[in-house]
Amino acid sequence: MRGFTLIEMLLSVALLTVIVGISIPIYESTISVQAGKSEQYELVTLLRLAQTYSRARVQEDTWSVHFKDHTATLFAGNSFGVRDVSKDFVIDVPHITFLDELVVSFDTIGNASSTEILLLSRAATSTIFIQEYGVITQE
Repeated sequence: MRGFTLIEMLLSVALLTVIVGISIPIYESTISVQAGKSEQYELVTLLRLAQTYSRARVQEDTWSVHFKDHTATLFAGNSFGVRDVSKDFVIDVPHITFLDELVVSFDTIGNASSTEILLLSRAATSTIFIQEYGVITQE
């Protein structure tokens, strides 16, 4: 006789089910971690864009980034409440949560007050540091 027995087929299907059952949560976790890292890089890029706009004096002398909930907003000026909404650039970061509402402003030479931005995601906690002379680093 040629072929597989019923027991061999059942064992193969059971083994395949176990392997898939173990790999799906690992895959989802990896995707979540990578999405959080990608969004963190987007936030750093947005901060650097605000810094560059301030140095170049694009439309305004000061550019800022407002962080709240799952949204970061690049805006002209240093007051989020009285800004010109038409100049806003908004990015959504659904995998990251900000602990506090925060505004980071850059002056015409790219400096900002020293700040730590704590980012919480399902996978990990990370921090973006803005140092005294506007140096932006991430951990």
